Amino acid sequence: MEFQSSDREERGLRNGAGAHQMRTRRHGAGAKQAPPEDLHICPSCDSRLVYPLDWSPVDMCHWRVELRCPECEWTEAGLYEQAALDRFDHILDSGTDSLVEDLRLLQRSNMEHELARFNMALGQDLILPEDF
Repeated sequence: MEFQSSDREERGLRNGAGAHQMRTRRHGAGAKQAPPEDLHICPSCDSRLVYPLDWSPVDMCHWRVELRCPECEWTEAGLYEQAALDRFDHILDSGTDSLVEDLRLLQRSNMEHELARFNMALGQDLILPEDF
């Protein structure tokens, strides 16, 4: 997808710790700024599903990270301190753990359902040797 110059805005910011952030905004240039500790919250739609698209180290304490919101398609590239990214990483890990647990429960439920159907088919002689 190609972005028009009117859809993209670059500017330098200073956060509370004095670290310089270069941000590139796409979609919704009027969106409010989320504090660096809230990298998981979309400043455009307040979704808590923001995730990193790309990241690279800039120096010993800073990373360039491109973020994306899957709900409103907002993206931003910024320079973030290691401490803010450690908090973001913890939040992402918690989300991953939650998804893995949901997947485990769904797999178990599906397996129980398949086992019940297989049992029912065996009990009604619907499975024959030719089926194997």
